[in-house]
Amino acid sequence: MFSNDTTSSDHSLRRLYEQILIAWNQQGAAAIAARFAEDGNLVGFDGSQADSRAAIEDHLRPIFAYHPPRPTLQRWARFGYSAATQVSFARLLG
Repeated sequence: MFSNDTTSSDHSLRRLYEQILIAWNQQGAAAIAARFAEDGNLVGFDGSQADSRAAIEDHLRPIFAYHPPRPTLQRWARFGYSAATQVSFARLLG
């Protein structure tokens, strides 16, 4: 079951999301990776995956280095909470 209740964990997740947006818009691969747990996982817009903090940074660095800056990433996300797993999530909508 998913809930959209506003809780302190929801506020923390939204703040984390805002920090990632700021780092993305500044093209900061290390700053984005630093927001993930050591064993964190990132799924790219194209479905590619990076399965650790170091892999996330390694994945993002060439994207920012070799591709022209994209328009500023906006705040379009769905936030939720799984009571079964006690995990909050944010899903970027694009």
